[in-house]
Amino acid sequence: MADDIHQIIADFKATGWESAPYERTVAILADNPAAAEELVRRVIRELSAGPTFLHYAIDCLPDAAFPELVPFALDAVGDNPENEGAEDLISHASLQSPPSLHPHLDRIFHLQPNWSTYYGQWPWRESGDAHKAFQRHREQRQRRVADSKIPGRTAHRTRSRPVGDARDTPARRAEVRVGETR
Repeated sequence: MADDIHQIIADFKATGWESAPYERTVAILADNPAAAEELVRRVIRELSAGPTFLHYAIDCLPDAAFPELVPFALDAVGDNPENEGAEDLISHASLQSPPSLHPHLDRIFHLQPNWSTYYGQWPWRESGDAHKAFQRHREQRQRRVADSKIPGRTAHRTRSRPVGDARDTPARRAEVRVGETR
């Protein structure tokens, strides 16, 4: 079986779709459905594209395979952010096995596979409270960044007094020039 999978990938690299990889994948998985996991791993490792025969193999995976394949796919995205096969596995897992993604949501957020797609946020489906602390921390960071951009909320101190200071009168403002302190 491993030789057949190797041959599908080698032929696809050499001649592309002329090698009939989809039909050959369907035939192999019809005879041996357990070969789907090896085929998925090999395609993700050896091809940067996500061909349709990979999608078929992912659809044939048993639910029990996803918890092991998700970190493998995330490693592949970490090594090559353009690895479409790894992104395909993650998107399929978000529909077929969301719980297999939940232990990795922080990493998914940082690697951002499928981020530019409408399904980029699907890994968070059914995650419940599992990542409330992570979300709260992220929101706090975003608030700090936003606050630092609002005048008057900056972390550094200015030499001028804020508007409304007891010494801030129209006459005093007329006296103060740029670069002077009050």
